[in-house]
Amino acid sequence: MNKSIICFGETVWDAMPRALYLGGAPFNVAAHLTKHNVPACMVSRIGDDVLGHEVLRNMKYFGMDIGLIQMDAKLPTGFVLVELTDGHPSYEILEPSAWDEIAWTHELQETVSKSRALIYGTLSQRGETTRETLHKLWETPCIKVFDINLRPPFISQKIVEASLVAANIVKANDEEFNSLKKWFDLPEEDNAAMEALADTFQCHTVCITRGAEGSILLNHGRFVEQPVYSVDVVDTVGAGDAFLASLTAGLLDGDREEDVMQRAGKVAAFVASQKGAVPDYKISDVDNLAIVS
Repeated sequence: MNKSIICFGETVWDAMPRALYLGGAPFNVAAHLTKHNVPACMVSRIGDDVLGHEVLRNMKYFGMDIGLIQMDAKLPTGFVLVELTDGHPSYEILEPSAWDEIAWTHELQETVSKSRALIYGTLSQRGETTRETLHKLWETPCIKVFDINLRPPFISQKIVEASLVAANIVKANDEEFNSLKKWFDLPEEDNAAMEALADTFQCHTVCITRGAEGSILLNHGRFVEQPVYSVDVVDTVGAGDAFLASLTAGLLDGDREEDVMQRAGKVAAFVASQKGAVPDYKISDVDNLAIVS
């Protein structure tokens, strides 16, 4: 039970209006896992530059394991320009970045093989080196959690399909799920589409977040719906990552599906009500919030 959850992929600085925030979906998920008192290990690559060294300093602050962070002598640390419109972000993801060159090592393979789960997305697979490293890690026996997290213009149906084949648990938002429906000829109705996706790719868990309509989980053939929690939205950056961290921690611990979804919904709502992807909080604070759905 003390094994780490491995979060694989991009580590970036989000340049938001008037501030820089350390982010990238895998980093955000790892940081939120530490809020749940779950050991989290980040696999990424950063530049040997000021921003890269700040990444390490921040990871240590969050209590994250930095043993699998690689440093690149040539490529810069990841950087993303973020624009907010009514609290909702759009992104310009600069390239190339150090996280495009995450190298495979025996140590990495061995660590992942002993982990509780490997969480990965699509954006980190835009570069061949990182993509090939991830494919090797899929061969390990741990639970594979696929956070679809599509980021234009780095969207590839082929990459998504391969990632689904590897996955045991799949999480997507409603827009991403609509893309899956078109690509893989899934039914239009969400529940039927989730069952078809699970059957097609042999993944036992599918979770879809649907904005104002809340979220829905299919876990080993059982559906659970969770209404959205009403908060004053400041920005939604990191809310989906917080949801995934809470969801993954609860499912791996074998908690009741209703409890897992309620907590994940609360955490996501709290994060959306704060500035930045990983605001300062304790999970006990979120549990005690009187958020009315």
